[in-house]
Order: sequence, then structure tokens, then C-alpha cells
Amino acid sequence: MPRIRNWQDRILYRPSSSTTYTHIDAIFSDTAIDWDLIRTHAPDLLRIALSIKEGRILPSTILRTISAGSSSLARANRELGRVRRTGLLLRIMAEAELRAIIQRETNKSEQFNRFLKWLASSAKTIARRNRKP
Repeated sequence: MPRIRNWQDRILYRPSSSTTYTHIDAIFSDTAIDWDLIRTHAPDLLRIALSIKEGRILPSTILRTISAGSSSLARANRELGRVRRTGLLLRIMAEAELRAIIQRETNKSEQFNRFLKWLASSAKTIARRNRKP
């Protein structure tokens, strides 16, 4: 699970424009998910996912192609992304254990990256010093 930076600034989308929530309604946008657009392009989106999984096309290539235009497939992909991100953010907010896992794993990655930076900056110093037998 990735840590999403500045998640409090992310927009959560409603499943339908008529949907309201008692305690958390303020965190949702007035914009609703366009389920019909996703349903229409579901076969194309699945075909793309399978092509990426089988290694026939790189994810970066297909994303560049889709995002370059303003096609209905690009809009369907954006809507599907909104659904996934909204679901993930709601799950993160609801599950304290999930937040703890994400924080712990992110800290491990950040510590490892700091170690690599330190090692890279110290490599010249280490190489210059001669060991005494």
C-alpha cells in the first residue's frame, strides 16, 4: 500500500450525485463518478490491463498514449482512478492498523534510502583511507 502524501488535499468522489453521508459529507466533492462511462469502456480497460500484465506493452507507454488525448477511454481511465483512490483513502481513514502498516513500511523505505545516500557520500572517503595491516 502506498503512502499518499497530502491526502487531506485529495478529492473524494461520490458514488452518485444524490448520495449524502451523515458525518463525513464535507470531505466529498459534489462531483459523482460516471459509472456509465466506466461500464462502456470496461472491456477496453481490461484489455489494457491484461496487455500490461503479459508484458506486451509498458504501462508508461499506454498511460502516455491515453493521457495525450481527451478520448472517452482517457476519461474512463480517470474515472476508474477516482474510484480506486476514493476507496483507498476511505479505507486508510477507517483502519488504524492499515495506517500503522503504511507508516511502518514507509519508514523502512525512507531509512534505507537515507542509508544509501550516506553510503554514496561516504564512498570517496572510505576509498581514500588506507588500511594499516
